[in-house]
Amino acid sequence: MSFVEYAAPQQSIGSNRYESVIKSVLALTAWRYGKDYSTPGMVMIAQTIANRHRAGQGTFFQVIERIPKYAATITQPPMEYPAAWDREFLRLLPEIDGIVDGTAKDTTNGALYWGELNKVDNDWFLSFVARHPDRTRCADCAGTLVFWR
Repeated sequence: MSFVEYAAPQQSIGSNRYESVIKSVLALTAWRYGKDYSTPGMVMIAQTIANRHRAGQGTFFQVIERIPKYAATITQPPMEYPAAWDREFLRLLPEIDGIVDGTAKDTTNGALYWGELNKVDNDWFLSFVARHPDRTRCADCAGTLVFWR
């Protein structure tokens, strides 16, 4: 059973508890993919995930579970977790509330995809995002982490 299959029925338990789980999983996912870019990179990745959700690409959990399918790299970062007092992760946490509820400023300018320019090796990503004429580069972080819509 995937996490999405497990989490979907839990929506009826109570919206506050369900929303807390969404925020926790989103924060951990943003840390996993953006930890090399400090808090701004993590925030932008979380915002991109929220943009995909708002664009109708699925629930937050479905969007997160599908990240490898639409990623710039075939090899995904290891499944690890931040230390309890990881400074950058602690800076990320207060940003997650506004990202989930839609009140945070979108620093990605509507991005739906992200990738590190020096690590793109997924042919699908190159064809349908990075080189696609209908996709535009809309933000970047630290020069190499780039966002497209």
